[in-house]
Amino acid sequence: MQTTLMLDDTLLKQVREFDKDQSVDMLVNEALRLYVQMRVQENIRELRGALAWSGDLPKLREQRHEDIR
Repeated sequence: MQTTLMLDDTLLKQVREFDKDQSVDMLVNEALRLYVQMRVQENIRELRGALAWSGDLPKLREQRHEDIR
């Protein structure tokens, strides 16, 4: 997809200092990937405590250690 972006020149210069070899397109795509990843993680964190879980954690840990041995 092709689009026109108005980028902050100062911010772009800072980013280019970290990775001079990448094109602006690649830098923008990486920033978008990181943004999506961060939002997905936020959504997962919001579920903390919202889901009911029943199980025997000590038993699961014991089984995991037996599998390793």
